[in-house]
Amino acid sequence: MTKTKLEHIIESKTVNVYALDMDTLLFEYKPNTLIELNDLKFAYDKYSALTKHKLHKVIIDFPQFTSLTAEAREYAVASQLPAIAEAIVFKSLAQRITARFYYMFNAKKHPVKVFNDRKNAIAWLERI
Repeated sequence: MTKTKLEHIIESKTVNVYALDMDTLLFEYKPNTLIELNDLKFAYDKYSALTKHKLHKVIIDFPQFTSLTAEAREYAVASQLPAIAEAIVFKSLAQRITARFYYMFNAKKHPVKVFNDRKNAIAWLERI
């Protein structure tokens, strides 16, 4: 996955989706956006369609000043995205603390780790 060109696949009002390599997808949310339940469901549906139900590594990147409604947050934590691993990038400390708290009590079937930058998230996924 090192130094590969991003292949832009999908764009919506809240997210851009890229293929980093054959088994890694990047969901890059747009800055200054409130992500609602339908936005997350859209992203999950696109993940299923793109992967054809084959497990992939996933990076979900939330820029600063991007937040999720309570309904969207609950859906993200409760749903079981079929993946090899999930790296979630939050730029702000408050976002990271909240995410770690949610995932502490809602375990996924695959590894999930929260990062403050995409570079470290990619490095972690490369080791999996």
